[in-house]
Amino acid sequence: MICMKEILEEFKIEVLTTNTSFIVKYNKDQFNGYCKYKLIEKKGINKPIKQRFFILEETEMGDVIEYLHQRVGLKKDMLEEINKLIKDHPLDKLEKYKLISDVVTYM
Repeated sequence: MICMKEILEEFKIEVLTTNTSFIVKYNKDQFNGYCKYKLIEKKGINKPIKQRFFILEETEMGDVIEYLHQRVGLKKDMLEEINKLIKDHPLDKLEKYKLISDVVTYM
């Protein structure tokens, strides 16, 4: 049986940026979805360590979940796995995108 993460890789995945947000878009035929994140940067009070992390602000992944269902026949006992996948996959793509763009900016 094919892994659901591999199925998500069948989608065209784009990362779009605005001044304050990053949007990870999924597109495959009539199936579309997105997750919108905000980049937060915090600096420690006692130590000058800067932390950067993404906060999920908005998501619409219904079509993507429907595509997964058509491919593998989702069941109730898969809910936790699907929920984790839908949260982790776009965040992973975003973190890779941000890492690459930071390296290019640094050079």
